[in-house]
Amino acid sequence: MIKKIGYVLIFLLLAGLHSFSQYYSTGQEPFSVKWRQINTANFQLIFPIEYSKEANRIANILQSSIEHVGKSLNHKPKPISVVIHSNTASANGLVAWAPKRMELYPTIDIKPEPGEWLTHLAIHESRHVIQIDKLNQGVTKTLYYLFGEQATGLVLGLYIPLWFLEGDAVCTETALTESGRGRMPSFSQSLKPIILEQQDYSFDKASFGSYKDFVPNHYQFGYNFTAFLRSEYGTYIWDSALTNVAKKPYSVTPFNKALRNVTGKNKTDLFIDFKDSLFTYYKTQDNSAVYFDTSFYHSNTYSNYYSPISIDNEIFAIKTSLDDITRIVHISEQKEEIIHTPGFMNDYKIRGNEHYIVWTEQIPDVRWQNVNYSVIKLYNRKTGKVEQIGKKSRFYSPTINDKNLAFIEIRNTESVIFVYSLEEKTIIDSIKAEGIHFVDPQLINNDELVVILHENSGQSVALVNLKTHEIELLTENTFYEIKDPYIVDSTLFYISGENGTNNLYAISLKTKVKKQVTNVRYGIDGLSFSNQKLFFANYLSNGNNIGIIEVEKALE
Repeated sequence: MIKKIGYVLIFLLLAGLHSFSQYYSTGQEPFSVKWRQINTANFQLIFPIEYSKEANRIANILQSSIEHVGKSLNHKPKPISVVIHSNTASANGLVAWAPKRMELYPTIDIKPEPGEWLTHLAIHESRHVIQIDKLNQGVTKTLYYLFGEQATGLVLGLYIPLWFLEGDAVCTETALTESGRGRMPSFSQSLKPIILEQQDYSFDKASFGSYKDFVPNHYQFGYNFTAFLRSEYGTYIWDSALTNVAKKPYSVTPFNKALRNVTGKNKTDLFIDFKDSLFTYYKTQDNSAVYFDTSFYHSNTYSNYYSPISIDNEIFAIKTSLDDITRIVHISEQKEEIIHTPGFMNDYKIRGNEHYIVWTEQIPDVRWQNVNYSVIKLYNRKTGKVEQIGKKSRFYSPTINDKNLAFIEIRNTESVIFVYSLEEKTIIDSIKAEGIHFVDPQLINNDELVVILHENSGQSVALVNLKTHEIELLTENTFYEIKDPYIVDSTLFYISGENGTNNLYAISLKTKVKKQVTNVRYGIDGLSFSNQKLFFANYLSNGNNIGIIEVEKALE
């Protein structure tokens, strides 16, 4: 044992000669930012002064939830600094060691899971703090005293798998909130066909990915695997694993040995049990599904076609694949043509009319790394040129008809709907509702749009009158996933995951009767409407296929 510790000390000593490489910086804020701080028992929040109101909310969420977040790991972390970056157009967070801190990018997500976004973000990142801080015991703590925080970071990087770090954090956010990604069918949708249809899905492939085949990422696999092991072997299984790593970093595989000690099985056998359990669960769902053919177009290799739309009987979609970058393609007669290569898209969603195809892109600030923007792009179908709306803006989710463009501007945790005249090339109206975040707007005509209302109490679909600014609720609040509302005549169509799989639903606005239209195998996304047909992306084992269903058939 002494010999093994000696090897670790020599390695860390040599690593210390270049210790500057252990420090991780996310970039700089503009020099004009005026910083303030809030101190609680466990957190020091550092934030721009204009973000003071939301920072107080985050401080309360972090402090009130920290005991619950750390309970299953049997650990209370030491105080940590939290740096809030509110000048970005993206939503994210991270925890880094050397120096240890949490960094939050709290702009509300374009399509957040139901419930309070800041709570989900705070719980997820707090779990990472506890995971890493728990390593600071035993031999690892001795190494910390000798070499500083980078010693803890090194043990983390050497022994703790990424699927555990992110999967356990998603599991925690799901357990401690009323929604969380683990409850969203779209989150695990890509895992289902792999479990049901593929025989060569090994633990190594699930953990490290593949350059040949598509595999779900470490969030999706990690959540399902960590949740399975917790349900089978108890809540404190990960407490044992992290403690063993911290106390025995000189061991070759301390994390795997801890799992074996608790379960009596190695990681490969545990993975086989996991697959068998999921197969039984998914097969039950699979046997209850009633399928009908909606496919219009698919690729022979794994590819995803997102947000299909039809304009003048021509179909356009966003395409991603394993061997190419994101493209916008035109599809006709079972052939496809690349019409544009976009930049970094905020989400895989396009809309269009006779003249334009629109979407949003994220663009960086030319000087400051922690500042970026979101702008609207308009592809002119006749000239092939691309116009831009916005510059230093946070515009999202554009929807378009013949005269107007409507889109959302996100302001911290709230949002505003803007209506933009295509002829006058200016904003002509705006709608705001206190405490509400607008998601997935869709113009019905020049006077009305349908939109999802995201609140702390859940999500609902509403009709917005653009003249009077009145908002009429069309559905009740729910914590189920809701997407892509459309109104066709007197029927509301939308995608929901209330039966465990994202399917198409219809509600008569006259009778209020709800109907499940599809019962697909894995899930659908990206609903659009044209010429009495509904278009959507239907996920299968080879990726998102383009599906079509006639409105008349949908209402049978």
